[in-house]
Amino acid sequence: MLEYEGQQGVTAPHAAWELGAALADHPVPVDGRDGAAVAQFIRMAADAWAAAKTEESTDRALERVRFLRLLERGAGVALRDAVVDARGSGASWAGVGWALNTSRQSAYERFSN
Repeated sequence: MLEYEGQQGVTAPHAAWELGAALADHPVPVDGRDGAAVAQFIRMAADAWAAAKTEESTDRALERVRFLRLLERGAGVALRDAVVDARGSGASWAGVGWALNTSRQSAYERFSN
């Protein structure tokens, strides 16, 4: 359970929703050349998460690390789900490879099982 705006017991999904709503007005680029902007967006999310968890600077730094690890794990699950959805919608392995900026063979080997 998180503490959010002085409220104890806020769940992680609720805090994530609040965070998403707070960041919704920030443009998020979608192409590779704007990777630095995407990284900045993720840093903002990590900072907001840490601020909602604690006021101690050392603890905030650790909470940012924790958040980014959770994000990394969650992104992997979400990516796998998105590939399954794409394939279920008729996307080819070549299309999946294109979306992942890799070959169709690499996409197939990573996600076919």
